[in-house]
Amino acid sequence: NDGDTRHVLTHQIAQATQEQGLSDASTGVYFLSKGYSIEHEIVLKLHLREEIADALTMLHLNGRQVPPEEEDKVWETYFTLSDSALIARLSKKKAEYSGLLGEIIARNPYEKSIPEMIPTAVLDAFDKIADWLHLTMSSRP
Repeated sequence: NDGDTRHVLTHQIAQATQEQGLSDASTGVYFLSKGYSIEHEIVLKLHLREEIADALTMLHLNGRQVPPEEEDKVWETYFTLSDSALIARLSKKKAEYSGLLGEIIARNPYEKSIPEMIPTAVLDAFDKIADWLHLTMSSRP
């Protein structure tokens, strides 16, 4: 969703679809919420604040063993950041926190449903892949 990526891709897909004689239904390109980066999506739309605080705390501590109260203080610092400060922090550390956040989402310590943790565009993409493979599964309950 950075810059004019959405517009450029939509135009390229329309052109390729027309040139190749494909139907619009055969394409499988999905976008995050309009104007949102992945950081905006997980903070403002999915509200993954606990999971994000967990990942940033793990990153901050870098495997060091600290007393629980110190870990709690670090976690609370990240958890209570304003939305804009949290998004800015995530944007700067994307390559560092994303794997940790993925592990936390996979463990699901806050017992959320899949649609509560995964952007709709990602779920739609997996549903499209299942459709292409003629699978009768859905990534949603």
